[in-house]
Amino acid sequence: MATTILLVDDHPLFRKGLRLLLEKQEDFRIVGEAGDGREAIDGVRTHAPDVVIMDISMPDLNGIDATRQIVSEVPSARVVALSMHAGKRYVEDMLQAGAAGYILKKSVPEDLVNGIRTVIRGDVYLSPTITGIVVSEYKELLARPPSMPQMKDASILRTKLDRPRLPPDLVPRSDLVARLDELRCRPLTIVSSAAGYGKSTMASLWLEAWDGPYAWVSLDEEENDLREFINYLLAAVSKAFPGACDTMRSLLQAPELVPVSDLNRYLVNDFDRIEDPFILVLDDFHKIREIAVLDLICALLIHPPQNLHLMLLARHDPLLLTSKLRGRGQVNEIGTADLRFTVAETSLFLKNTLGLAVDSKTAATIQESLEGWPTGVRLMSQSLKYSGDLDRLMAGLKGGFASIVDYLIEEVLSQQSPEMARLMVATAILDHFCAPLCDALQGMDAAPGTGEMNGDEFIARLQKDNLFLFALDTRNRWFRYHHLFQQLLQDQLNRYWCPEEIAALHSRAKAWFAENDIIDDTIKHPLAAFEEKDEQVVAPEAAGQPTASAQQPLVEPLSNRELDVLELLPRRLSNQEIADKLCISAQTVKSHLKNIYGKLSVNKRREAVEKAMKIGIL
Repeated sequence: MATTILLVDDHPLFRKGLRLLLEKQEDFRIVGEAGDGREAIDGVRTHAPDVVIMDISMPDLNGIDATRQIVSEVPSARVVALSMHAGKRYVEDMLQAGAAGYILKKSVPEDLVNGIRTVIRGDVYLSPTITGIVVSEYKELLARPPSMPQMKDASILRTKLDRPRLPPDLVPRSDLVARLDELRCRPLTIVSSAAGYGKSTMASLWLEAWDGPYAWVSLDEEENDLREFINYLLAAVSKAFPGACDTMRSLLQAPELVPVSDLNRYLVNDFDRIEDPFILVLDDFHKIREIAVLDLICALLIHPPQNLHLMLLARHDPLLLTSKLRGRGQVNEIGTADLRFTVAETSLFLKNTLGLAVDSKTAATIQESLEGWPTGVRLMSQSLKYSGDLDRLMAGLKGGFASIVDYLIEEVLSQQSPEMARLMVATAILDHFCAPLCDALQGMDAAPGTGEMNGDEFIARLQKDNLFLFALDTRNRWFRYHHLFQQLLQDQLNRYWCPEEIAALHSRAKAWFAENDIIDDTIKHPLAAFEEKDEQVVAPEAAGQPTASAQQPLVEPLSNRELDVLELLPRRLSNQEIADKLCISAQTVKSHLKNIYGKLSVNKRREAVEKAMKIGIL
């Protein structure tokens, strides 16, 4: 059988000469030519040659990077460098990229012919005319596996791979856990609700009861980049199964990712090679809007590995093609109605938190006023912890949902010292914080015993009072607020602080990150609600930048379907066009629009879009 060869060089005349030389050999067959590295990669995908003759210095994509990607995609392909460069750096870089041989262009023609036959046998071939380099050094390099640029562990914020710790006053959701266990044979679970209904806590509770391995990723906006998303996905799975997903890791380190259809095939196969059944949880999946990432998850669910159960936690139904899975009964769905506290659970929570026994009528009033919203019940318990005046607090649970929430957050803050309350509101600009960063945010260097609250004392107080704080590492250095509590504090910040004060907070935080060599991708300082530019304070909305407050606001929450309708409004579609896209009637769309207008306090579509963008829903 003839050896198939792809010729890669940016000089057509040189390629023509190579073709004439090699076609004289009866056991060689030229299957294609390429003028640069990108064409070479496409040529390998199209022709699957046995050998690739590769130049190094070429426009667009050089031969070293092209070799690295070719070897990662098609390990059986043998790449032979044919270059004018005899320098040690070129030779080592090419061999470490995965080339099976290196030949100088000035060599005699027989060298190339012999080199091709040598690498086909699985041996190494180096041009004998290479000078100044010890052959044994090359062979030692070639004896190693192809070296790719390693995935930088520093680019992974490893605390995003940890499931949330369960609070000591946890209300056991035994019915939900049993339901999840019963339906784990289905490939997908979608948990969808507005903020503060305990999606992450419920998922963590299930994993606590699950005897098998699991992987967890808390997603951020950055994971809309496909490479970054896969990077976190593999890091999470590798935490449970060290050494798993080698093929995907190799593909991830190539200069260019292969098409999503190919990535999915390799991902499914890598997952399928894992022997143990496992659960993969993707938290905050509503932050993912990039089509390539959504396509990868969709493709994964078309032919899911039998050992995988995927769980998506989101604030609205993910933009996935789940209709077929629903039709087959392969989706387990848990929504807001399932996550609401019942009267009994409301009563149990208050007992677990405060040791407070309330009668069924009082528990029912609380549950009805807060619509079973778990975070609202916790806010109420925080206020009661300080005041102990249940009757006064019950009297405040009147009016609409938004009024009750505002009342509760102000109740919690009013029970703190002015210094504590101010620092709680100030730290709301940060997604993650530590004690030194809190000190920097105050523009001070407080120490114990000085009468000023320093960062360590502040965090200790948050922990002691269980003020919606989550530890992000085992050393108790980095922390974050509950997302919804953070948003409530941000509302207080924007309501009572002037723009100059907020800008100063951001400036101090950015300076601290810079001084400590912490890049935004590692520990994010995300809100940047005000950027100092030309000595002006500019809101991110005006600059076209997304904010970290892009969350469901704390008015009466929009339903999942209302959010779907809202997201289509900027496209200027008619009611019927929206109905067709969502598979509902035009009359239903009209009803949803009426609800949206009422909840956002607007009268027109344009006003709804502007208001939604302003508060961060869109």
